[in-house]
Amino acid sequence: MNLKKFWFVTITSTVLIVAGCFFPMVVEQPTSAMVGEMITTTLGIQIDETAGGEGGGPSAGICAVLLNTNWTIESIEYDGDYGPDEMEFLPADVPDSRPEAGVDFWYDSLVVHFPPPAGMDWYVYQGPENYYWLGDTSNIDVTIKINVETDGEHTIGYFVSANDLKLDDPANYTVDLDNPISVGANAIENDGLSIVAKKFGLEQNYPNPFNPSTTIRYQLEKTGEVRLSVFDITGKEIAVLVNGSQNAGDHQVEFYGENLSSGVYLYRLVSEDQSYVRKMMLVK
Repeated sequence: MNLKKFWFVTITSTVLIVAGCFFPMVVEQPTSAMVGEMITTTLGIQIDETAGGEGGGPSAGICAVLLNTNWTIESIEYDGDYGPDEMEFLPADVPDSRPEAGVDFWYDSLVVHFPPPAGMDWYVYQGPENYYWLGDTSNIDVTIKINVETDGEHTIGYFVSANDLKLDDPANYTVDLDNPISVGANAIENDGLSIVAKKFGLEQNYPNPFNPSTTIRYQLEKTGEVRLSVFDITGKEIAVLVNGSQNAGDHQVEFYGENLSSGVYLYRLVSEDQSYVRKMMLVK
């Protein structure tokens, strides 16, 4: 697998549960997969609620996914300053849980503002609970599980807002419509001596959270130049773990964070035209 990413000030989530100013989202989505695979995407959202003040609202998060109509969403869950909980599907003909507070029928509004291309459609989810604002900068992590059903070159879009907001102000939402993913048929190569899965991937580090060391495992589809780096949340590269040619197959490397501060870090695997990014947490 391979992952498209955006850097921004902090890692957070895709399920906005509060009204406020939305910062650009962080998208961690595989850019390659196999038919029949369930992929996991993480969206990061940071919201500035200070203007609304503590106790404002209440409001619930809105998360919408622009997806191939043959694919399905398995689940959308969120955690962070609000949650943890699972979002619920919001049908096109059903208003949100804050009618007349902002947008009521989200599907209709999204189709108007961000028309889906042929063969794609918006799927809208809403948080199950209206929350009162914390009155601070809030961070939320959302995990989206998607069943990939057709091969070829595809794009997935993501949208996040809150159910008491309108779409007339871009500060009321965050959207990213251009997240490509290449899907192929499952393939196994038998060289007569061993069976090699034709897949490029980066696994979640273990343990996570960690202190002071953790193991990062990854798979290479073919022999080639590889670079595995670690970044802080501002996008600054702080360590290079691998930089050179490696054979196809499974690999692992240890990362030591004894000289780093507690917090969220990103690690990125790059091999030729493929890349993958994941996040990890150091807790001292």
